[in-house]
Amino acid sequence: MGRHTRRVRAVVLLVLAFCVAVPATAGAQVPAGATFGGGAIAMPGRTVGQAGDREVALRTSADGRSAQVRALGIVRCGGGLAAPGGIGKVSIGPDGAFATRLRQRSGRRTFRVDIAGVIAGPRATGTMTATILRPGRSACRRTGTWRAIVPPDFPSEGDDTSSTWAGVVKQGAAALPLGVMLRTGIGPRDLTRVLIGMRIRCRRAAPFYITHFTRTQPDPIGEFEIAERFTQRYARTTERVTATVTGFAVSVGYTGTARYRSILRSRRTGRVVDRCDSGAVTYAAAPADA
Repeated sequence: MGRHTRRVRAVVLLVLAFCVAVPATAGAQVPAGATFGGGAIAMPGRTVGQAGDREVALRTSADGRSAQVRALGIVRCGGGLAAPGGIGKVSIGPDGAFATRLRQRSGRRTFRVDIAGVIAGPRATGTMTATILRPGRSACRRTGTWRAIVPPDFPSEGDDTSSTWAGVVKQGAAALPLGVMLRTGIGPRDLTRVLIGMRIRCRRAAPFYITHFTRTQPDPIGEFEIAERFTQRYARTTERVTATVTGFAVSVGYTGTARYRSILRSRRTGRVVDRCDSGAVTYAAAPADA
């Protein structure tokens, strides 16, 4: 698991979008060639990323019999937070059910995600267990449910009393599906927390994927614009991050843009060693409670 994937510090976000009319496989309930996005987002709290937050994204194959899956969940472990995640491919049964185990290593620790679910039309639901295995110590584990959707085109009709909103990130020709999730409080304009997956490109390092978490203040008209600057410190480098997110309510849903940029400097010399940028990311989200 890479240094960026583990971070639970934040930038804002919201959710996503772009949905394409999805053709269904004859006689099946699994849409072919569809991208689902969502996960789960914990109740508002003091921290940006919280134990229980999850990101899930799926992209079904042209025949609807398999899917590419990306999953990540936050776990409290050793006095802090970590985010086990992984990428893989699953087979989908005739009833739309699937299950798989995603695994990555980071030093002496093993990060594992067990995800299972059922796809039914434009919605998917299931369970996820994120686990951190540490030699000679007890495992850290968090289990919970998730939901993901193929967002409808906007404007759309729907339930504006939803407290969770889900979608898929539109980011060029990203090789993997990326999910977004947000939570509202009292009413659809009372936006409190959001998470979003992004693909980051650097001048020297290979492209990588991250999940951002952030809090935002409620707005009576459903609009927001957030610019955050923070520093990540690693063994040999320091990363200065600038994250921006804008969003506004449209019909029954949210749409907007996000961007992540960073400069990495050597801690020994102070010289710039790399620059990274997600480029403009567009998102849209629809009610996920139904």
